[in-house]
Amino acid sequence: MDALSTINGKTGLLGLLGSPVSHSISPSMHNTAFSHYGINYVYLCFDVNTATLESAINATKTMNFRGF
Repeated sequence: MDALSTINGKTGLLGLLGSPVSHSISPSMHNTAFSHYGINYVYLCFDVNTATLESAINATKTMNFRGF
């Protein structure tokens, strides 16, 4: 079972903020490791520019992201 199929209310959120981020292999690498070790986390990429960075950081705090 892969990490993305087990997302629930206790899943820890991690991610990458930047622009561009669509080329990043980080989600594949991290989510594979989380799945392999049975860690209930998910890693996502968010394309955020300098104009929206502050509000994006505030949103991550509101949603209790574990790190970026």
